[in-house]
Amino acid sequence: MKTTTRTLPLRRSLMSLLTAGVLGLGSLSAVAATEMPPLPEVKGDVVQGDGKDYSLKFNIGLTQSSAQYRGLEYFKKIVEQRSDGHIQVQMFHSAQLGDDLQSVSALQAGTLEMTSPSTSPMVNMFPQFAVFDLPFCSPSRKSPTRCSMARSASAC
Repeated sequence: MKTTTRTLPLRRSLMSLLTAGVLGLGSLSAVAATEMPPLPEVKGDVVQGDGKDYSLKFNIGLTQSSAQYRGLEYFKKIVEQRSDGHIQVQMFHSAQLGDDLQSVSALQAGTLEMTSPSTSPMVNMFPQFAVFDLPFCSPSRKSPTRCSMARSASAC
């Protein structure tokens, strides 16, 4: 009995240490996975405008660690450099100015200049966007091909 009570705290300590090690390694790999290469250089001449300054608000629903945000950073770099600083791009991530539907409504109202929404939430406003979700409606990768080649819907 005494041996069991002595090894139980030791086992707990070892398990705690192993758990902490696994969690630590997991967080290191998560940090490594979010690192992205540097943005490419902007090529091209400065575009001559009317000399006025403009500001564009660009809202996305994803976080700063997303590829979409990385693309937005590059877009900002291109626009600001090629406009010689006359156009400033204000970046908003994580749906700071609203979700996808709110952003599209803000575009229509003229209170937001740009957004890059997902297509799924857009189906309620624009039913034509449902076509982009069709590949995700089938249970396997073979189903859409089989259905597109079938002569009738009953073959799907």
